[in-house]
Amino acid sequence: MKRLCLLVRSSVMKFAACLVLLCWPVPASASGYTGYRLFTIDHTLTGTANSTNFTVLISGTFAEFATKANGGAVQNTVSCGVNSITCPADLVFTSDSRCSNPLSGWEFESYSANTGQIIAWVLVPTLSVSTDTLIYACVGNPAVTTFQGGATGSAFDSNTKVVYHFPNGTTLSANDSSSGGYNATPANSPTAVSGEIGGGAHFNGVNQDVESSSFPWTGTSAVTVSFWNFVATANLQNGFAFTVGNSADTDPGRFSASVPWSNSNMYWDYGGITYGTSRVSTSYTNYLDAWTYVTLVSTGSGATFQGIYLNGALVASNAKSTSSTVTGDLIVGGYPWATQYGPPYEKGNIDEFRISNVVRSASWILAEYNNQSSR
Repeated sequence: MKRLCLLVRSSVMKFAACLVLLCWPVPASASGYTGYRLFTIDHTLTGTANSTNFTVLISGTFAEFATKANGGAVQNTVSCGVNSITCPADLVFTSDSRCSNPLSGWEFESYSANTGQIIAWVLVPTLSVSTDTLIYACVGNPAVTTFQGGATGSAFDSNTKVVYHFPNGTTLSANDSSSGGYNATPANSPTAVSGEIGGGAHFNGVNQDVESSSFPWTGTSAVTVSFWNFVATANLQNGFAFTVGNSADTDPGRFSASVPWSNSNMYWDYGGITYGTSRVSTSYTNYLDAWTYVTLVSTGSGATFQGIYLNGALVASNAKSTSSTVTGDLIVGGYPWATQYGPPYEKGNIDEFRISNVVRSASWILAEYNNQSSR
């Protein structure tokens, strides 16, 4: 059978100038799939050093990813993921055009059987800065009836300790997509809203947050915290985007961030509030009224670096850092002692909240921003 390949330019993966190759049918093989789309990651947008076990966002609407009943090529669907959504069983991500080498893990945040719209997170072994990274999305195998993307957490590396997508829905979900399974409970009904990627969480600035009392932490650990944040100028107030460490006092050993405070500055604290050792700050004025990608890092007991990245760029840092003494308890959108800052809640929206127990590289952080940003 003649193979039809259509090469077009696309921003599907939200890496600029991403190339999307549609091939139908698959080259002769024993894979059993009807065809594939090739997603090509532009290596010039991945920083200055390779990233290992990097999670790539793939999103968009593709007619062939709809089910057969809706004019697409997907033969079977199955319940999958932490929110038990309907997923395409025979839509798999591979490293080769014969669809014979599946990647080690992926997750569907959302899927439409009617239109073929997907939001998927796919783990690639190496995101290269010297050659484009290729991901083949193979589809249309009637023999595949179960989810092939692996167990919960397979879409993320082992250093990723919590992932909240806050997916679209009528009720806010804060289920954890990492292997830890540290689901968070919404307090006082924060709402599900449109986010930077799919859905997001809206906090009213009065009494709403999401909490995971089971989330553990080793206080000496290095850390990276990342999330998309939207705060309007009109909603500036004293508030916390997140806190780890639940205490009945000011808890100087906590780690937390105000993004921003009422003075339009943001503060990143890890192990205390002392400037130059455990606190970094920067002006947030130019990032108000827009979705902003916030990444915070600290070497912890390594005591060599603490930094703030906004939209993939380092904007403030210390040449040293301290260790947090807390052992866990995660709050997104607030701070545990409500009378201390009266009330210290986020008044805005948060999407794609993650914590890792390593310092992610500048290349990793820039690549994540380029991948996830729709600008």
